[in-house]
Amino acid sequence: MSTANTAPTAYQSIRTQRTILGHPAGLFVLFFTEMWERFSYYGMRGLLRAYMVYYLFSTANRPLYPRGDALLLPTYIARLREALK
Repeated sequence: MSTANTAPTAYQSIRTQRTILGHPAGLFVLFFTEMWERFSYYGMRGLLRAYMVYYLFSTANRPLYPRGDALLLPTYIARLREALK
């Protein structure tokens, strides 16, 4: 007794998948996901950079060095450079 319902081969199942412009539909999902991820990453980098520049160089309503010690940051940077030599 033969069964009429046999499982399709791998080639037949690939040929019956939905395609868009000749490419598998999942490829477009992958492409747009990657594109959106890169857009978000580089966009957040730009926003963080703009925020940090504003925070470091804005003198609105607060001094640049909150503790009043204007030599605190330059002294730290100089000692850090000496330590890294």
